[in-house]
Amino acid sequence: MRFLISRKEFDIFLPEKAKETGIEVPTKDKVLCCEEMPTYVEVETNKMYKCKLCARCQGIHSVVKKCVKPADIRGNISCV
Repeated sequence: MRFLISRKEFDIFLPEKAKETGIEVPTKDKVLCCEEMPTYVEVETNKMYKCKLCARCQGIHSVVKKCVKPADIRGNISCV
């Protein structure tokens, strides 16, 4: 089975669904640095975030992509 998903629509849909569950979804913050800890990821913007799920949605020059390993080679935290 395969699905075709519009990236433009999905980029709107996903944060809306996350917000409905009470998850904070910062969308305008620029990531300054991040550090992978044993059980969470620390992400610094103009604020400091600690998260167990981190979506790497910054594009090709992503700061998060460079410092956090993919979920399939880690156990406790997920980065998608």
